[in-house]
Amino acid sequence: MWVDEIESGKCNSLSTPHEFVIKNLTPGKHTITIRVDNSIKDMNVGPDSHSVADHTQGNWNGIIGKMFAEVLPHVQITNIQIYPDVKNKSAVAKFSFLNSTRTDQKILIQLSAKSFNSSKQHQTKKSQNHFSSKQTTLLYLK
Repeated sequence: MWVDEIESGKCNSLSTPHEFVIKNLTPGKHTITIRVDNSIKDMNVGPDSHSVADHTQGNWNGIIGKMFAEVLPHVQITNIQIYPDVKNKSAVAKFSFLNSTRTDQKILIQLSAKSFNSSKQHQTKKSQNHFSSKQTTLLYLK
């Protein structure tokens, strides 16, 4: 895929979405170019596969499924991992951020947790911290 004749990414898969992030796009008119390559030169479909063959209509011949453009926030959470400690009734939350601005951003995260699948009720205190968008963040709940 190209945006204004500059390559933005490529993907070679028959089973997963092809997602591309276009950063720092200015307001105004742009041209998006997509090339579909139906060859199987780099596709290992295995012996006697029916997934790519003319006689089974598996030669996909173009774009299938949804195709859309989406505007996302300049700063966003890209990964959240929660590590519970049941014995101590606590957890560690680990966050990673994507910041497409050119400056560090201050991020406020608030977390709380409540049990829902037990007769013993437990609710954590709300945990609130400010973080830099340049760091991977750890937040503790108790």
